[in-house]
Amino acid sequence: MFGPVPIHQGIAQGEFFVGCFSNMASALPVHIAAHSGYDFVVLDHEHSPADFHDAIACMNAAQGSDA
Repeated sequence: MFGPVPIHQGIAQGEFFVGCFSNMASALPVHIAAHSGYDFVVLDHEHSPADFHDAIACMNAAQGSDA
């Protein structure tokens, strides 16, 4: 999860990636997006009601997926 990011290598090689942004405080949409085939999920909690604990829950929800 926090190791080398293969997306950077793919972008350098001209590959395309599909992902989404989530600004919700719930981990459920992140879990659905991460396990439905997206290449990445960006957690955008800057202007959302989510706090640190919500961000941790979202990262845990995405863990184990290819996103």
